[in-house]
This record gives sequence, structure tokens and C-alpha cells, in this order.
Amino acid sequence: ARCGSERREEGSGASSERIALMRAFAHRQTIVKARKRIIACRDPDDDYLLEIAIAGKADCIITGDDDLKALDPFQGIRIVGYRDFKNLFASSKGMR
Repeated sequence: ARCGSERREEGSGASSERIALMRAFAHRQTIVKARKRIIACRDPDDDYLLEIAIAGKADCIITGDDDLKALDPFQGIRIVGYRDFKNLFASSKGMR
């Protein structure tokens, strides 16, 4: 079974390296429920991502969305593109 984000990535011509990265982190997935409403992003449709990242105590959000990346860091959560994440992960051998 594949997660929805992986299907989107594959459908949009994502590199096999990105898909492999998503699969490598699949065992760390946790289902969370947002507990606090956040209004912070210039695109209000993206606020829910901040809400679930905080609820899930995420280290980072990996996105290509410039509206989200403009908030980096947000309440201690890094918001980076794939290349930046790859560089951060390689240099720190993990986030936390």
C-alpha cells in the first residue's frame, strides 16, 4: 500500500530518489489529530499542514509550496524543499 502523497509524487513525475526517500520514512508515519487551530500561512488552505505538523511533533515539513516555505522555521519546525531536506538530513544524520 502506498500513501496518498506518494501517489501524487509518482503521478507528477517524481524522481525514484524521492520515492525511495518517502518509502524509507514510511515506518515512522504516525496518525495525528490537530488539536490547535493555526492561522499563519498566506494560503489559508495550507494551515492544516502546520496544525498536523505541530500535533505530530514533526521535525520538518518537506514541500515545494512557496507559501509554506516562506514560514521556515515555524515554531521550531523546519519547512524545506526536497533538496534542502536531503542536505540537512545528510549533514545531521537525522533531524532530532
